[in-house]
Amino acid sequence: MVGFIVHSPDQFTYIFSQGKPTIESLPTDIIVLILFQIPDIPSVRSLVRASPIWHHVYLAVRQRILRFHLNQEFESLAIDPAEAITALRSQGLYLRTYREEAIALLDAWRRHQEIAELALTPSIRVDQPRDFEEVIDLLHYCRQLRFFLEDFSINAICPQWMSSTQWNDNLPLRLSQTEQTRFMRAVCRLQIHTNIFGPALKNPYTVSRAADYRNFWQGFCPRDQMEPAYQLFHGAMPTWEYDEIASLVPYFEDKYRAICSEIDADLRKLWELPCPPHLGHPSGTSGISVHGRDREPRPSLEEYLTAPNYPLYVYDISESSSMFDMESQLVIFGPKFLYCVLHMTYTLRRDYILKNYTTGRGGWAFADIDHNYRSRLPFIYPADRHDTHDYKLLWSTLSPTEQPSGVWKRLNLPKLGRDADLSLREALVDRHGRSPSWAWAYAIWDMKRVRMWETPPRHVTPA
Repeated sequence: MVGFIVHSPDQFTYIFSQGKPTIESLPTDIIVLILFQIPDIPSVRSLVRASPIWHHVYLAVRQRILRFHLNQEFESLAIDPAEAITALRSQGLYLRTYREEAIALLDAWRRHQEIAELALTPSIRVDQPRDFEEVIDLLHYCRQLRFFLEDFSINAICPQWMSSTQWNDNLPLRLSQTEQTRFMRAVCRLQIHTNIFGPALKNPYTVSRAADYRNFWQGFCPRDQMEPAYQLFHGAMPTWEYDEIASLVPYFEDKYRAICSEIDADLRKLWELPCPPHLGHPSGTSGISVHGRDREPRPSLEEYLTAPNYPLYVYDISESSSMFDMESQLVIFGPKFLYCVLHMTYTLRRDYILKNYTTGRGGWAFADIDHNYRSRLPFIYPADRHDTHDYKLLWSTLSPTEQPSGVWKRLNLPKLGRDADLSLREALVDRHGRSPSWAWAYAIWDMKRVRMWETPPRHVTPA
């Protein structure tokens, strides 16, 4: 038997009776050391739930243990904490409603190294959690990031020059630490972009005004009229970090493609069902209108989605092509929405997709990716250090994650090494719209991997 007297949260006095030693008879200091050696939180949780004594010890050091595991997660994922924390804090910070707060957060994000050197308070800094609650939220967010990292290593899109058999021989991919950092940075920044500049997510089971979900700043505008928050986000990233984000969009689109196909097939089976009587429709012959087969007016999509106690049918399905050619519109809701959708039941997943796809319709996620190519957004801190004639010398002093990959340099800087009089901005290849290289996530990969894949020269040289 073991008893204990609690003197303070960190001090215990154990009273031992005669009997065989057990794990519960270990001194407090040893228990704490063991808890810090357990590699993952689920294992910690299982152990402390099995013993009241261990549970009491755990409660005394819980904050330290979870903070330790969070740092371990950041290191294991090869992620800059500032990227993950900004992605978390920006949730719900729509520019339309919280403009000043969004600008303050983006400014803290781009200047996080400078702010850390000034040792400002955690409420301003984005490189460390501000409280214990945020530590827990970050641990949950790291679980999402790890899911995408592991899924990407299995389901990354096959490059155009490889057969599916060749590609499967390369799976699962083992990303280098540099590749992993680029991947994580891109996922977090796509989420930041969604949180601040993207449309609000609709709940399929509530009714709200359409205006509540719009972020009216959206759309291309001249540089002199551009929203300052937009410049804080885009101008703070060197051009290749745009391409890192864009290189993941095809992967996210592919994840949505299977989801949308399943819903599309399900809806097509329902199109001959009668209209819901409570909608008061005169025909009563079809729940879904299909162009070319049913010309009668039908209830709008919004009427179907807000009709009580009725399945969420879709109004406008084309016979000639799937209604769900919209993967890029769904990507605009960010990685977190995809993570949630993938872990929903089918009915809940269907309802959220149908309720929200029209909100993202009309544009590709991160369609403004090429502003740095077309309108040449001026670089601001910290990206402005790269816009120099001596950028090659600068890159030689930086870590691999702070400079572009070798394949990015070959595709976008064909004059690299031939003309020392050009600045980085002047040396960039001028291009418009989506790059075909994004399809194989070229900005993520190290040059060593590209060579190992025996990439044809046309895929690593400018068109």
